[in-house]
Amino acid sequence: MSSKPPARRVYNTCDGACVQLVEGGRWLLCFTSGGSTMAHDPDSLDGRRYILIPPPDKRSHKRIAGSAIHHIRRRPKPEFYLAITHQNQNEFARIFIYRMTVGESGRLAATHLTSFNTLCASWSHLACLYEGQFLRLQEKDFYPDVYDWHNSTTLCHRKVSLANDDPYSARLLPRNRLLALFKDTVQVLGIPAMQFISGLALFGQRAPILHSVALRCTLLPGIPRPRPMWHWTST
Repeated sequence: MSSKPPARRVYNTCDGACVQLVEGGRWLLCFTSGGSTMAHDPDSLDGRRYILIPPPDKRSHKRIAGSAIHHIRRRPKPEFYLAITHQNQNEFARIFIYRMTVGESGRLAATHLTSFNTLCASWSHLACLYEGQFLRLQEKDFYPDVYDWHNSTTLCHRKVSLANDDPYSARLLPRNRLLALFKDTVQVLGIPAMQFISGLALFGQRAPILHSVALRCTLLPGIPRPRPMWHWTST
């Protein structure tokens, strides 16, 4: 076993808005403020990197507000879905879904599957991808939205908006369920049936609570004091 300490490399040439580690650190994806997706090879001695996905529209000046990954398979060659949300504040967001594969040279390659616009009034601060579902949470005033991205377009979305209390964080689970963190509980919610929506949806559906566990503490780090909120949702 080598006694050399692990190498440390600093990537200071990419203005990363957010990052994703893929396959246990095999690749590092950096999403720049200019809308590009850069792929880094942390094992490369020269810090090899390349533009994986260029900006879809350089004239829009939209930044990447969030990303999510769902692995289709890990061996022998990794393959996964990648969701990227491009948006500006108080404007519509555009969600892109890609299939990521590994070529013979060991480089990642992106295949565009679909994309669609959604209205939004604040930053999309959390996204989650699981099989054919895409979850988006916004900073305030909007219900969490779960999309069927296979059957959503700019003019019509197949989605459901959850009218439960605003979760601080959430993750999609198998068998049409959602794991949500609230102020004093962790809940497993059932995702209601999705509908095709072609305009503003002012009312959400309340998801059934399948399981709930109380948090035995008074305050979690990073969770602000509760405040009254008006709830809206849009397509």
